[in-house]
Amino acid sequence: MEERRGHTTQLDERRLQKSLASLDDSAESLVSSKAIQAQWNRDYEAFDSAVAAMLELDDLSRPHSLYVNFALMSIHALNPLLSSRLNHAAFRAEQRQPKFLRHVLRNAWHVADLELYEEVISQLGRLNADDYEELYEPLQASRDLLDHHGVTPAELQQHIQRVFELIRGFLTNRVDAYLGFGLEPETYDDGHQELVLEFELGVDDDTLDAIDEALLSLLSDPSRVRPELNKCVGVLVRDYPESVSAEAC
Repeated sequence: MEERRGHTTQLDERRLQKSLASLDDSAESLVSSKAIQAQWNRDYEAFDSAVAAMLELDDLSRPHSLYVNFALMSIHALNPLLSSRLNHAAFRAEQRQPKFLRHVLRNAWHVADLELYEEVISQLGRLNADDYEELYEPLQASRDLLDHHGVTPAELQQHIQRVFELIRGFLTNRVDAYLGFGLEPETYDDGHQELVLEFELGVDDDTLDAIDEALLSLLSDPSRVRPELNKCVGVLVRDYPESVSAEAC
C-alpha cells in the first residue's frame, strides 16, 4: 500500500485490517502486526520499538524472509540504521538463494550500506549469478567516487542516515503523504559525478519548503557535513511523485 499513499480508500484500509487480523497469535505474528500497523500510521516510535522486539525473538518460522521484508519496510519508515541491522541478519540467515540475495542487495544499496553490498555481491559471484557484473557496476562506481573525494563508506552511510532522519521528522504521523526514494550514481554533461539521493514527496508546498530549508541548513553546516561529502553526494527532493516500486519477497 506504500505506493498508494495519498490515494487509499476505505476498502484499502479494510483489506489491511483483514490481513492483519488473519495472522495467528504467535509472538512473531503479533510483533509483525504491530510493526505493520505502526508503519502505516507513520508512528515511527512504535514501529522502531516493534521491529527491535522482532530482532530479539527466537525460533522464527522464516527469519531470512521476515528480516529482509522488514528491512525494506524500515527504509520506508526512514530508518536506514534499523534497516541495515535487519538486512545483515537476513544475510546471516540465508546465503544460498540468489533471488533472495538480490533483495538483500537492493536493501543495502538504498541505505548506502556498501560493505554489506560488497559481501552480498561476492556471494552472488560464488554462486555464479548471471547478473554479477551488472550488479557490481554501481558498487565500483560508488567506491571510485568516494575514494576520489576521500570519503569512507561509513561516512557515506552516516550521511544518508542523517538525511533520512531529517525527512522522517516531517512525515511523522502523516499517513496521507506519499514517499518515494532512490540512490543512483550520476554523470553530468560536464563530467561531474555524484551519488544522488532523491526523495519524491506528496506533501503540501509549505512542508516541502520547510524540508528544503532544513536540508540547506544541514548540508551547509561543515560541522555536520564535510564539504567532501557534498562534492560526491547530492540530495534532491521533488514533489508530485511518480510511482516508485520496491519489491518484497
